[in-house]
Amino acid sequence: MRHTLAVALAVALTTALTVLPVATVPGLEPSAPAFAEPRCDEPVFGDPLPVDVDLPHQVSTGRGVGVAVIDTGVDAPGVRTLNPADRDRCLLHGTAVAGVVRTVAPDATIVSVRQGTGAGEDPDRTTVADLVSAVDRARRAAADHDVRVITMSVVACEDTAELRRAVHGAEDAGLLVVAAAGNTGQCQDGQVPYPAALPGVLTVGGVDARLAEASGAQLNAGRLSADYSTPGHWVDLHAPGGPVSAPMRLGETVRTVVGDPAPFTGTSFATPVVAATAALIWQVDPGLTATQVRSLLVDTAQHGVVDVVDPQAAVAAAADRSLPGTAVTTGATETGPFALPATVAVVHPTPEHRDLRIPLGLGALGLVAVLATGVLRGLCDLRRG
Repeated sequence: MRHTLAVALAVALTTALTVLPVATVPGLEPSAPAFAEPRCDEPVFGDPLPVDVDLPHQVSTGRGVGVAVIDTGVDAPGVRTLNPADRDRCLLHGTAVAGVVRTVAPDATIVSVRQGTGAGEDPDRTTVADLVSAVDRARRAAADHDVRVITMSVVACEDTAELRRAVHGAEDAGLLVVAAAGNTGQCQDGQVPYPAALPGVLTVGGVDARLAEASGAQLNAGRLSADYSTPGHWVDLHAPGGPVSAPMRLGETVRTVVGDPAPFTGTSFATPVVAATAALIWQVDPGLTATQVRSLLVDTAQHGVVDVVDPQAAVAAAADRSLPGTAVTTGATETGPFALPATVAVVHPTPEHRDLRIPLGLGALGLVAVLATGVLRGLCDLRRG
Protein backbone atom coordinates (compact mmCIF):
# COMPACT_ATOMS: atom_id res chain seq x y z
CA MET A 1 0.00 0.00 0.00
CA ARG A 2 1.27 3.42 -0.84
CA HIS A 3 1.76 5.69 2.14
CA THR A 4 0.45 9.23 2.19
CA LEU A 5 3.11 11.76 3.15
CA ALA A 6 1.69 15.11 4.19
CA VAL A 7 4.57 17.57 4.24
CA ALA A 8 3.71 21.11 5.31
CA LEU A 9 5.74 23.63 3.38
CA ALA A 10 4.81 27.03 4.76
CA VAL A 11 6.22 30.19 3.29
CA ALA A 12 7.04 32.58 6.13
CA LEU A 13 4.47 35.29 5.42
CA THR A 14 3.70 38.56 7.27
CA THR A 15 1.86 39.07 10.52
CA ALA A 16 -1.10 36.96 9.44
CA LEU A 17 0.96 33.94 10.54
CA THR A 18 -1.19 31.54 8.55
CA VAL A 19 -0.09 28.05 7.58
CA LEU A 20 -0.49 27.62 3.87
CA PRO A 21 -2.29 24.56 2.47
CA VAL A 22 -0.62 21.21 3.02
CA ALA A 23 1.30 20.11 -0.04
CA THR A 24 2.26 16.70 -1.30
CA VAL A 25 5.43 15.19 -2.67
CA PRO A 26 4.92 14.30 -6.34
CA GLY A 27 4.30 10.62 -6.92
CA LEU A 28 2.45 10.11 -3.63
CA GLU A 29 -1.24 10.30 -2.91
CA PRO A 30 -2.49 13.90 -2.53
CA SER A 31 -3.53 14.99 0.95
CA ALA A 32 -5.60 17.97 -0.17
CA PRO A 33 -7.68 18.77 -3.25
CA ALA A 34 -6.20 20.93 -5.97
CA PHE A 35 -7.22 24.58 -6.18
CA ALA A 36 -9.25 25.66 -9.17
CA GLU A 37 -7.88 29.21 -9.36
CA PRO A 38 -4.57 30.73 -8.31
CA ARG A 39 -4.53 33.29 -5.51
CA CYS A 40 -2.69 36.55 -6.11
CA ASP A 41 -1.76 39.14 -3.50
CA GLU A 42 -3.21 42.65 -3.45
CA PRO A 43 -0.31 45.11 -3.40
CA VAL A 44 -0.42 48.16 -1.15
CA PHE A 45 1.85 51.00 -2.24
CA GLY A 46 3.59 53.57 -0.09
CA ASP A 47 6.88 55.23 0.73
CA PRO A 48 10.16 53.29 1.08
CA LEU A 49 10.81 51.98 4.59
CA PRO A 50 14.30 51.75 6.11
CA VAL A 51 15.70 48.55 7.60
CA ASP A 52 16.36 49.01 11.30
CA VAL A 53 20.14 48.40 11.23
CA ASP A 54 23.11 50.71 10.77
CA LEU A 55 24.65 50.10 7.35
CA PRO A 56 28.33 50.61 6.34
CA HIS A 57 27.62 51.77 2.81
CA GLN A 58 30.58 54.14 2.89
CA VAL A 59 32.78 51.01 2.93
CA SER A 60 30.74 48.26 1.25
CA THR A 61 27.57 47.95 -0.82
CA GLY A 62 27.87 44.28 -1.76
CA ARG A 63 29.14 45.02 -5.26
CA GLY A 64 30.10 41.92 -7.22
CA VAL A 65 28.54 39.47 -4.76
CA GLY A 66 25.54 37.37 -5.78
CA VAL A 67 22.63 36.56 -3.46
CA ALA A 68 20.21 33.85 -4.58
CA VAL A 69 16.67 34.49 -3.30
CA ILE A 70 14.77 31.19 -3.13
CA ASP A 71 11.17 32.28 -2.73
CA THR A 72 7.92 32.89 -4.60
CA GLY A 73 9.60 34.73 -7.45
CA VAL A 74 10.70 38.35 -7.78
CA ASP A 75 9.52 41.11 -10.07
CA ALA A 76 11.81 44.04 -9.39
CA PRO A 77 14.26 46.09 -11.45
CA GLY A 78 17.81 44.80 -11.72
CA VAL A 79 17.00 41.26 -10.57
CA ARG A 80 18.36 38.33 -12.55
CA THR A 81 16.38 35.17 -13.20
CA LEU A 82 17.43 31.68 -14.22
CA ASN A 83 14.34 31.31 -16.39
CA PRO A 84 11.21 33.40 -17.07
CA ALA A 85 9.18 31.52 -14.42
CA ASP A 86 11.48 32.90 -11.71
CA ARG A 87 9.96 36.35 -12.25
CA ASP A 88 6.53 36.57 -10.64
CA ARG A 89 4.28 39.35 -9.37
CA CYS A 90 1.36 37.22 -8.24
CA LEU A 91 2.77 36.51 -4.80
CA LEU A 92 4.67 39.53 -3.46
CA HIS A 93 6.60 37.71 -0.76
CA GLY A 94 9.72 37.07 -2.86
CA THR A 95 9.72 40.63 -4.18
CA ALA A 96 9.64 41.95 -0.59
CA VAL A 97 12.52 39.65 0.44
CA ALA A 98 14.57 40.85 -2.53
CA GLY A 99 13.76 44.43 -1.55
CA VAL A 100 15.41 43.88 1.83
CA VAL A 101 18.54 42.51 0.13
CA ARG A 102 18.60 45.59 -2.11
CA THR A 103 18.26 47.95 0.88
CA VAL A 104 21.08 46.34 2.88
CA ALA A 105 23.40 45.56 -0.06
CA PRO A 106 22.29 47.92 -2.83
CA ASP A 107 24.94 46.82 -5.34
CA ALA A 108 24.71 43.07 -4.75
CA THR A 109 23.59 40.85 -7.62
CA ILE A 110 20.15 39.44 -6.78
CA VAL A 111 19.21 36.18 -8.49
CA SER A 112 15.60 35.05 -8.21
CA VAL A 113 15.12 31.28 -7.93
CA ARG A 114 11.44 30.52 -7.65
CA GLN A 115 10.35 27.51 -5.63
CA GLY A 116 6.91 26.26 -6.41
CA THR A 117 4.66 25.65 -9.35
CA GLY A 118 4.85 27.47 -12.63
CA ALA A 119 2.57 30.18 -13.97
CA GLY A 120 -1.05 29.19 -14.36
CA GLU A 121 -1.11 26.86 -11.35
CA ASP A 122 -1.85 27.66 -7.72
CA PRO A 123 1.26 29.40 -6.35
CA ASP A 124 0.38 28.33 -2.79
CA ARG A 125 0.79 24.65 -3.53
CA THR A 126 4.48 24.08 -3.05
CA THR A 127 6.27 20.93 -1.99
CA VAL A 128 9.54 19.94 -0.44
CA ALA A 129 10.46 18.58 -3.87
CA ASP A 130 9.97 22.10 -5.27
CA LEU A 131 12.29 23.51 -2.61
CA VAL A 132 14.91 20.83 -3.26
CA SER A 133 14.79 21.63 -6.98
CA ALA A 134 15.24 25.35 -6.26
CA VAL A 135 18.28 24.77 -4.01
CA ASP A 136 19.86 22.56 -6.66
CA ARG A 137 19.24 25.17 -9.36
CA ALA A 138 20.77 27.92 -7.22
CA ARG A 139 23.86 25.78 -6.60
CA ARG A 140 24.35 24.93 -10.25
CA ALA A 141 23.96 28.56 -11.33
CA ALA A 142 26.11 30.05 -8.56
CA ALA A 143 29.32 30.33 -10.55
CA ASP A 144 27.60 32.03 -13.49
CA HIS A 145 26.15 34.79 -11.28
CA ASP A 146 28.86 35.15 -8.60
CA VAL A 147 26.41 33.77 -6.02
CA ARG A 148 28.00 33.20 -2.63
CA VAL A 149 24.93 33.18 -0.37
CA ILE A 150 21.46 31.63 -0.59
CA THR A 151 18.61 33.13 1.41
CA MET A 152 15.48 31.06 2.02
CA SER A 153 12.44 32.52 3.78
CA VAL A 154 10.69 29.16 3.51
CA VAL A 155 9.72 26.65 6.19
CA ALA A 156 9.10 22.93 5.78
CA CYS A 157 7.69 21.25 8.88
CA GLU A 158 9.19 17.83 8.17
CA ASP A 159 12.78 16.66 7.81
CA THR A 160 13.55 14.86 4.55
CA ALA A 161 16.69 13.24 3.19
CA GLU A 162 16.23 15.06 -0.12
CA LEU A 163 16.29 18.50 1.49
CA ARG A 164 19.31 17.60 3.61
CA ARG A 165 21.14 16.45 0.49
CA ALA A 166 20.36 19.64 -1.41
CA VAL A 167 21.40 21.94 1.45
CA HIS A 168 24.58 19.99 2.12
CA GLY A 169 25.38 20.09 -1.59
CA ALA A 170 25.11 23.88 -1.57
CA GLU A 171 27.34 24.11 1.50
CA ASP A 172 29.89 21.74 -0.04
CA ALA A 173 29.96 24.08 -3.05
CA GLY A 174 31.11 26.89 -0.73
CA LEU A 175 27.76 28.69 -0.44
CA LEU A 176 26.47 30.22 2.77
CA VAL A 177 22.90 29.03 3.34
CA VAL A 178 20.73 31.42 5.38
CA ALA A 179 17.20 30.38 6.39
CA ALA A 180 14.28 31.80 8.34
CA ALA A 181 13.50 30.41 11.78
CA GLY A 182 9.82 30.59 10.84
CA ASN A 183 6.82 32.33 12.34
CA THR A 184 4.79 30.97 15.22
CA GLY A 185 1.84 28.89 14.04
CA GLN A 186 3.42 27.73 10.79
CA CYS A 187 4.29 24.30 12.15
CA GLN A 188 2.30 22.29 14.66
CA ASP A 189 3.42 21.80 18.25
CA GLY A 190 6.38 19.44 18.40
CA GLN A 191 7.36 19.99 14.77
CA VAL A 192 10.74 21.45 13.90
CA PRO A 193 11.21 23.94 11.03
CA TYR A 194 13.47 22.99 8.12
CA PRO A 195 15.86 23.88 6.59
CA ALA A 196 16.30 26.14 9.64
CA ALA A 197 17.22 23.25 11.94
CA LEU A 198 19.73 21.61 9.60
CA PRO A 199 23.40 21.64 10.67
CA GLY A 200 25.43 24.29 8.88
CA VAL A 201 22.46 26.51 8.04
CA LEU A 202 22.65 30.05 9.45
CA THR A 203 19.19 30.45 10.97
CA VAL A 204 17.66 33.86 11.59
CA GLY A 205 14.92 34.90 14.01
CA GLY A 206 13.17 38.26 14.10
CA VAL A 207 13.23 41.24 16.45
CA ASP A 208 10.92 44.23 16.46
CA ALA A 209 12.15 47.63 15.37
CA ARG A 210 13.89 49.88 17.87
CA LEU A 211 12.00 52.92 19.12
CA ALA A 212 13.52 56.37 18.85
CA GLU A 213 11.98 57.47 22.16
CA ALA A 214 11.51 54.51 24.47
CA SER A 215 11.05 54.02 28.19
CA GLY A 216 10.32 51.17 30.55
CA ALA A 217 9.73 47.85 28.82
CA GLN A 218 10.05 49.56 25.43
CA LEU A 219 13.78 50.02 26.02
CA ASN A 220 14.25 46.39 25.00
CA ALA A 221 12.52 46.88 21.65
CA GLY A 222 14.79 45.54 18.95
CA ARG A 223 16.73 43.40 21.39
CA LEU A 224 14.10 40.81 22.31
CA SER A 225 12.84 38.06 20.05
CA ALA A 226 9.63 39.22 18.40
CA ASP A 227 6.38 37.52 19.36
CA TYR A 228 6.04 36.11 15.86
CA SER A 229 9.53 34.54 15.80
CA THR A 230 9.71 30.79 16.39
CA PRO A 231 12.26 30.05 19.14
CA GLY A 232 14.68 27.13 19.12
CA HIS A 233 18.26 26.19 19.86
CA TRP A 234 18.92 26.19 16.11
CA VAL A 235 18.43 29.99 15.87
CA ASP A 236 21.88 31.57 15.40
CA LEU A 237 21.11 35.25 14.90
CA HIS A 238 18.28 37.73 14.95
CA ALA A 239 17.57 40.72 12.72
CA PRO A 240 14.79 43.28 12.36
CA GLY A 241 11.79 41.64 10.76
CA GLY A 242 10.06 44.67 9.37
CA PRO A 243 7.82 46.19 8.32
CA VAL A 244 9.77 46.54 5.07
CA SER A 245 9.15 47.78 1.56
CA ALA A 246 10.37 46.84 -1.90
CA PRO A 247 10.50 48.25 -5.42
CA MET A 248 8.16 46.43 -7.79
CA ARG A 249 7.85 46.65 -11.54
CA LEU A 250 4.46 47.57 -12.95
CA GLY A 251 4.80 47.62 -16.70
CA GLU A 252 7.18 50.46 -17.56
CA THR A 253 7.05 51.98 -14.07
CA VAL A 254 8.46 51.04 -10.68
CA ARG A 255 6.47 51.52 -7.48
CA THR A 256 7.19 50.84 -3.83
CA VAL A 257 5.07 48.06 -2.35
CA VAL A 258 4.61 47.95 1.44
CA GLY A 259 2.06 45.14 1.89
CA ASP A 260 0.12 42.31 0.32
CA PRO A 261 -2.16 43.90 1.77
CA ALA A 262 -0.81 43.15 5.29
CA PRO A 263 2.56 44.77 6.13
CA PHE A 264 5.65 42.74 5.29
CA THR A 265 6.65 41.59 8.77
CA GLY A 266 8.16 38.32 10.01
CA THR A 267 11.28 36.19 10.06
CA SER A 268 11.04 36.13 6.27
CA PHE A 269 12.27 39.70 6.19
CA ALA A 270 14.83 39.34 8.97
CA THR A 271 16.60 36.58 7.03
CA PRO A 272 17.66 38.67 4.00
CA VAL A 273 19.15 41.29 6.34
CA VAL A 274 21.71 38.69 7.42
CA ALA A 275 22.18 37.28 3.92
CA ALA A 276 22.81 40.75 2.49
CA THR A 277 25.25 41.54 5.31
CA ALA A 278 27.23 38.50 4.17
CA ALA A 279 27.43 40.13 0.74
CA LEU A 280 28.80 43.30 2.35
CA ILE A 281 31.49 41.23 4.07
CA TRP A 282 32.48 39.39 0.91
CA GLN A 283 32.98 42.61 -1.02
CA VAL A 284 35.51 43.73 1.60
CA ASP A 285 37.28 40.35 1.78
CA PRO A 286 36.36 38.03 -1.11
CA GLY A 287 38.87 35.45 0.09
CA LEU A 288 36.80 34.48 3.12
CA THR A 289 35.07 31.09 3.16
CA ALA A 290 31.40 30.66 3.96
CA THR A 291 32.36 29.29 7.38
CA GLN A 292 34.47 32.36 8.10
CA VAL A 293 31.71 34.73 7.03
CA ARG A 294 29.26 32.87 9.23
CA SER A 295 31.65 33.22 12.18
CA LEU A 296 32.08 36.96 11.55
CA LEU A 297 28.32 37.47 11.48
CA VAL A 298 27.81 35.63 14.76
CA ASP A 299 30.88 36.94 16.58
CA THR A 300 30.25 40.60 15.75
CA ALA A 301 26.54 40.53 16.63
CA GLN A 302 25.19 42.84 19.31
CA HIS A 303 24.95 40.49 22.26
CA GLY A 304 22.03 40.78 24.62
CA VAL A 305 18.90 38.80 25.37
CA VAL A 306 19.28 37.61 21.79
CA ASP A 307 22.14 38.18 19.34
CA VAL A 308 21.26 40.81 16.73
CA VAL A 309 23.23 41.15 13.51
CA ASP A 310 25.46 44.24 13.29
CA PRO A 311 26.43 44.96 9.65
CA GLN A 312 28.79 47.79 10.56
CA ALA A 313 30.71 45.69 13.08
CA ALA A 314 30.83 42.70 10.72
CA VAL A 315 32.24 44.74 7.83
CA ALA A 316 34.73 46.49 10.13
CA ALA A 317 35.94 43.10 11.38
CA ALA A 318 36.35 41.87 7.81
CA ALA A 319 38.33 45.00 6.94
CA ASP A 320 40.53 44.53 10.01
CA ARG A 321 41.26 40.96 8.95
CA SER A 322 42.28 41.85 5.42
CA LEU A 323 43.52 45.40 5.91
CA PRO A 324 45.43 45.78 9.20
CA GLY A 325 46.66 49.13 10.46
CA THR A 326 45.28 52.49 11.41
CA ALA A 327 44.89 53.69 7.83
CA VAL A 328 44.64 51.20 5.02
CA THR A 329 45.65 52.06 1.47
CA THR A 330 44.67 49.61 -1.26
CA GLY A 331 46.21 51.47 -4.19
CA ALA A 332 44.55 52.30 -7.48
CA THR A 333 44.29 48.77 -8.82
CA GLU A 334 41.07 46.80 -8.45
CA THR A 335 41.30 43.16 -7.48
CA GLY A 336 38.75 41.05 -9.32
CA PRO A 337 35.20 42.45 -9.39
CA PHE A 338 35.53 44.10 -5.98
CA ALA A 339 36.61 47.73 -5.46
CA LEU A 340 37.53 48.93 -1.99
CA PRO A 341 37.73 52.59 -0.99
CA ALA A 342 41.24 54.02 -1.33
CA THR A 343 41.46 54.53 2.44
CA VAL A 344 39.58 52.90 5.26
CA ALA A 345 40.09 54.66 8.58
CA VAL A 346 40.28 52.45 11.64
CA VAL A 347 39.65 54.54 14.73
CA HIS A 348 41.30 53.56 17.98
CA PRO A 349 40.55 55.21 21.33
CA THR A 350 43.14 57.81 22.39
CA PRO A 351 43.85 58.92 25.96
CA GLU A 352 42.34 62.23 27.02
CA HIS A 353 44.79 65.15 26.78
CA ARG A 354 45.70 66.47 30.21
CA ASP A 355 47.22 69.87 31.11
CA LEU A 356 50.28 69.05 33.25
CA ARG A 357 51.36 72.61 34.02
CA ILE A 358 49.49 72.93 37.32
CA PRO A 359 50.54 69.51 38.72
CA LEU A 360 54.17 70.21 37.77
CA GLY A 361 54.08 73.66 39.38
CA LEU A 362 52.67 72.29 42.60
CA GLY A 363 55.33 69.58 42.58
CA ALA A 364 58.10 72.20 42.25
CA LEU A 365 56.74 74.23 45.15
CA GLY A 366 56.64 71.09 47.26
CA LEU A 367 60.27 70.33 46.43
CA VAL A 368 61.34 73.86 47.43
CA ALA A 369 59.51 73.52 50.74
CA VAL A 370 61.22 70.23 51.49
CA LEU A 371 64.65 71.68 50.72
CA ALA A 372 64.00 74.78 52.86
CA THR A 373 62.96 72.62 55.78
CA GLY A 374 66.17 70.61 55.48
CA VAL A 375 68.32 73.77 55.48
CA LEU A 376 66.61 75.16 58.59
CA ARG A 377 67.06 71.89 60.45
CA GLY A 378 70.75 71.92 59.54
CA LEU A 379 71.22 75.42 60.94
CA CYS A 380 69.48 74.43 64.17
CA ASP A 381 71.83 71.47 64.55
CA LEU A 382 74.86 73.71 64.03
CA ARG A 383 73.66 76.14 66.68
CA ARG A 384 73.14 73.30 69.15
CA GLY A 385 76.67 72.06 68.50
